[in-house]
Amino acid sequence: MYARYLRFMGIGFGLIAACCEYGNDLERYYPLDAGFMWSYSLIIRRAADSGDPIKAASTVTNLPTRTLNGRAVTPQETRQFDQIQLRFISEEVDGIAEIALQSAGQNVPQPKNPPNYVLKRPLKQGNEWSSTWQSNQFGAVNMIPINKRIEELHRARTSAAGRFADCLRLQISGRGAIATPNGLTAIKVAGEEWYCADIGFVEGVFREELPDLPANTNVISIKLTDHRR
Repeated sequence: MYARYLRFMGIGFGLIAACCEYGNDLERYYPLDAGFMWSYSLIIRRAADSGDPIKAASTVTNLPTRTLNGRAVTPQETRQFDQIQLRFISEEVDGIAEIALQSAGQNVPQPKNPPNYVLKRPLKQGNEWSSTWQSNQFGAVNMIPINKRIEELHRARTSAAGRFADCLRLQISGRGAIATPNGLTAIKVAGEEWYCADIGFVEGVFREELPDLPANTNVISIKLTDHRR
């Protein structure tokens, strides 16, 4: 039913480096090694649905480094809802950024202008930056501007994949407008992400709220269930 509505959840897995001082530290929280694979459980609850939530499995795999538009990138293959998506991740001077996206049915990567930063230095409490959230309400892809902020560092987090002692907690917030069959309506996005040292993205909880259409409110939970190099 509403796997069709969701199409492909473009969550920033909801899933890089100055030469010396910060590069290795930053990549510890978002590993780019080829062959690294993560498995996640995905649960989506929609206010309009009184039954069981939508549940699915998702895998993310780092493919070998390649060159895209003259830049070295790590393609990340995400398999979810029987679809495959490639995100192209680049090691930038100021952070880890998605510079292009190739969704199912597309023959070539589509550039992200500006790049969509997953993590940005310095890794310190209070650092914040602009990013985007992909909403799939009403079967259409809408990019919503959001703000990411580092709220906590060196915190422990437990998931089905284990307990991790050194994690970053990011706060997510943003708002925008999306098209509906009856015109534009407002949307609010809020949530948090956890990135753990030597593991990467471990957990995310997000809420999409449409104030004028409360039945379309979604709560999306992503949790790491396994990982391997």
